[in-house]
Amino acid sequence: MEVLELKEKVIDALKNVKTDEIKVINVIDQTSITDYIVIIAVNNSKQTKKACMDLEEKLEKDGIKATRIDGYEEGRWIVVDYSDIIVHIFNRDTLGFYQLEKLWGTESNIEIIKI
Repeated sequence: MEVLELKEKVIDALKNVKTDEIKVINVIDQTSITDYIVIIAVNNSKQTKKACMDLEEKLEKDGIKATRIDGYEEGRWIVVDYSDIIVHIFNRDTLGFYQLEKLWGTESNIEIIKI
């Protein structure tokens, strides 16, 4: 599967999450680790876990499995690694502290999808 198709599947899977927006950061020219970083923020750990479960279920229906998932137990910041795309599911307080979009993002490489 091509990375752009995977990106669209990830975005579609996250559109039902209770969030205001999905941020997609193109990091192809910045790192060899991944091509895109996807960031969403929800209100609490219960919602981070639910978002992670929904994402996994929807992508697994298409035969796509995460290579690694970290942070699920605490639920403050869950990282779901699909190799070419890394999804960060934050609770809002944790997102505000780490501010990943400031680390990786610029005006030209962040796509914001309003939900």
